[in-house]
Amino acid sequence: MFSTQEYIARRAGLKKLVGEGLILLTGNDEVGINFEDNIYPFRQDSTFLYFFGIQTFGLTAIIDLDNDEEIIFGDDPSIDHIVFSGPIESLQSQARKVGVSAVKSVSELSEYIGGAVSKGKKVHFLPPYRAEHSVKLSALLNVAIPELEEHSSVELIKAIVKLRTKKSAAEVLEIEKALNITVEMQYRAMEVAKPALKESDVFGEVSKIALAKGVGTSFPPIVTINGQILHNHYRGNELSEGDMLLCDCGGEVASGYAGDLTRTFPIAKKFSATQKAVYDIMYASYRTAVEMLRPCAIVFRCAFGCSRKNS
Repeated sequence: MFSTQEYIARRAGLKKLVGEGLILLTGNDEVGINFEDNIYPFRQDSTFLYFFGIQTFGLTAIIDLDNDEEIIFGDDPSIDHIVFSGPIESLQSQARKVGVSAVKSVSELSEYIGGAVSKGKKVHFLPPYRAEHSVKLSALLNVAIPELEEHSSVELIKAIVKLRTKKSAAEVLEIEKALNITVEMQYRAMEVAKPALKESDVFGEVSKIALAKGVGTSFPPIVTINGQILHNHYRGNELSEGDMLLCDCGGEVASGYAGDLTRTFPIAKKFSATQKAVYDIMYASYRTAVEMLRPCAIVFRCAFGCSRKNS
């Protein structure tokens, strides 16, 4: 979690960019794998996390731009949940840490939204990407699920993109933590990949680092000798001398920031002649792109001969 002031500043920026109406941000819910209480690992919606920072399921946030109100709608866990999870910080306490004083029950959300809609206020929301979001938004806004995307707010999308494009110093630190874990995962993959092992053995090793150093992987790692197949999650192939192994992996930290690096390396002590030739082409392309995008490259050329007019 970031500082209270950082969350307040993020929401202030969002208010300024959107201007008027109601901003509705849906948090994620717990989702069962094969029955209700056997859940997938919980991951808060990234936009909700960016503006409200609370890693708790079942929340919805409202920013009422016309009345300058910020409200988190949610309920504290029941005893049935607490017996499995242990004591949980109250929602009111968590809200204060992100600079929000108003907390209401989920049961009050529908009435609040309905009142705003009846007054002709525009409700800004993002295109839903999870089924429970679609069901929730459809019920709250009285919009058919297939029509939700066309009713979503372009103004809100553009505002969030603009705010998130520029990273704060605190965000950069979190990104670097995630990247450092990801680099360690890649080095481990290179270290353990040997003939007669399976892709799944390497998968297990890189996943173990992500779990030990952060909160887990940012996506299921792709570890395959068939790198020509995009997003290949089959891991049953045996590694052989001379194979090329693609490892696409990333670690995630508690704040939600994540890494994503792809590397391809030989199951051998060094590249074969053909493998090295292909690698050199790819690396040369990469270095060319870096040099063309680097601001200091432009400064260098100007410093050594280009006119002020051309610069």
